[in-house]
Amino acid sequence: MSDIADPLLPRVRWHFERLLGGRESARDAVKWAQEQLDHDSWGNEVTFQGLMLLTDVGAAEWVYADESADARDRLFRSYWDWMEVVRWYEDDPIAWNANYHRRQIASFEGEFGTERAKKAALSLVEAGEVTVDEVDRWFS
Repeated sequence: MSDIADPLLPRVRWHFERLLGGRESARDAVKWAQEQLDHDSWGNEVTFQGLMLLTDVGAAEWVYADESADARDRLFRSYWDWMEVVRWYEDDPIAWNANYHRRQIASFEGEFGTERAKKAALSLVEAGEVTVDEVDRWFS
C-alpha cells in the first residue's frame, strides 16, 4: 500500500510556500521537484501530485519567464487546490486512497470495459493498494 505518512509531503509543501513567498526561485523549485520525480522519491499519490504540480507551475514561471500577476495567481490557486487534496488525504488517508483508486478504475472501465477493469482492480489488490472487499463493492 502507498506510504500513508510520506515524509516528502511536508517538503513539497515547504518548497511551494518558499516559491510563493519569493524565497526560492522557480528554477530551484522545479529542479528539486524534478529530482524527486526522477528518483521515485515519493511514497503516495498525493505527494506525487504535488511534485508534478510544483514542476508544472514552477516551469511555467521559470521557462516562460512569466512573472506576471496572473502567473503568481495561477501558482497560488494551484497550491491552494493541491492543499485541499492534502487536507482530504490527511483527514483519512485510507479512504482517500481507496476513493482515488476507485475513480481510476471507473475511468478505466469506461474506456476498456468491465472485465479489463476488474483485472486492473485485482492488480491493485495484489499490490496491497486496496482490499478485495473494496473491489467487490466497486463492481456490485
